[in-house]
Amino acid sequence: QGRPSTVADIRVWRTYKTETYGNGRSMKNAIGFTILELGKNFKVYNPYNALIGIYNSEDQARRRVQREEPKR
Repeated sequence: QGRPSTVADIRVWRTYKTETYGNGRSMKNAIGFTILELGKNFKVYNPYNALIGIYNSEDQARRRVQREEPKR
């Protein structure tokens, strides 16, 4: 019974809404984590808008957010 809700929770963490700007784009998940693409860097912010990392690829930035997911 707990399994389907866990899968749904993971989907919320890994689904992003993308907005494009003139010089980059912003990706935000439902939890509030934001990945900003500026030039060649991807900056990851937590829901409190504190910078938690700068990465060279979108994949690295997404993996950084996944590290914050609740453990199963």
